[in-house]
Amino acid sequence: RLLPRLIKRLSKNPPSLSPERDALQAKFTKTSKSLYKPLPPRFSVDPAHHAVSPMLADYSPFTHKSDFVRHKRLPPVPRLSRRRNIKRDTSVDPPREMTREERDWFASPYLRMLASPLRKCAVTGRYMPSDFLIRLLPMKLPASRASHIRAIIVPDGLQHPKFESKRRGKAGYITCWAEVLAQAPQRGTAGKIMHGGGMVSPVLLEQTLHLLRVRVLQELEVLRLALEREHPKRREGCTSPIVRRLTRAELACIRESDTIPHTDAIAVLMCPPVNRNPSTCTRPEGDMSASPPSAPDVTTKPPRPPPPHSTLHSVAPIEPTLEGVEPHAPHLIPLYHSLALFPHPAHRRKLHELLSAIIAHERTIRSPTDASPVEVDSKQRKASHAYLVTSNAETVSRGVDVAALGIALWRLRMLSG
Repeated sequence: RLLPRLIKRLSKNPPSLSPERDALQAKFTKTSKSLYKPLPPRFSVDPAHHAVSPMLADYSPFTHKSDFVRHKRLPPVPRLSRRRNIKRDTSVDPPREMTREERDWFASPYLRMLASPLRKCAVTGRYMPSDFLIRLLPMKLPASRASHIRAIIVPDGLQHPKFESKRRGKAGYITCWAEVLAQAPQRGTAGKIMHGGGMVSPVLLEQTLHLLRVRVLQELEVLRLALEREHPKRREGCTSPIVRRLTRAELACIRESDTIPHTDAIAVLMCPPVNRNPSTCTRPEGDMSASPPSAPDVTTKPPRPPPPHSTLHSVAPIEPTLEGVEPHAPHLIPLYHSLALFPHPAHRRKLHELLSAIIAHERTIRSPTDASPVEVDSKQRKASHAYLVTSNAETVSRGVDVAALGIALWRLRMLSG
């Protein structure tokens, strides 16, 4: 029974005279990972179309079940790599590049968040996209502890995969909202995630906020590294820089009109440089480590109350509609204040450093608004502390993911309130 199958296999793949060469070629040849294959014609269950029962037919979904299984095609990528050695001779699902419309969808952080997998919140019991939830995982405590608690529930998977990957294990999810996280210890969240002695971390909200702030800095660091490795030819034809500083006149226009007239913008960051310490006359060092920072100095009081974490501004003025006609939801762009989102000076210093480094790479790109003459005085043409972040089909074609930064900022906004 075994020999006929071996002979059949050897006839399809005869042994090579140089197995070392075949092993080396197979190592550097990347084949498609797609399971897609064309489906056979739709099988009819009408008895008039069959001489015998479909269960006894030579070719049917009952006798050849695997041939009728549907598989998805590989998703298109933003930009195909021309140097990859992909086996295309027998592939029925070759790699595809995104179209202009697909790149517009990929550049939207809100569509990306809505397209994330659905998960169930352990507190509210509702199914939501996973980007609107916080992943929780039990972490074992040392066995030498006298307490009966064996594990503690902590947030997981909040950092960028290049810095720290997700831990394996049965995880739970909770809505990314401060009020919901505050109810986690009282609603029996630990029992829904793990069985046995376990408890939710008493500093779950503070720990999650810190990791979400670190995620924003990590996304900026990944974006900076991608721009450093970018080939200059990819910038040819680009008219919108990824990050640029707004002028004082543009910032004053935003404050007066309450609008951000940039349709491709995903965020505006207010990030002034960190002041020097009065006692040491030095600025703090930038920090983006996952470990919690030291407590700030409580003796120094801020000169004024901090601004709100973020405000939403429409792209154009909202026009009045007819009575009885429901208006369309306006296109809103968030304006973030770093002083409220990043209360620790070391985080704000790192945020300012990363934004300045990205702008240094984007100075070769000038938008049409920058090239047009603006009749304002020299003071109004100076750069402000507002940074405009743009994500559109052009930025996706350059091979950088700016929408991930918008997702990280929005998740931090959801939890900060």
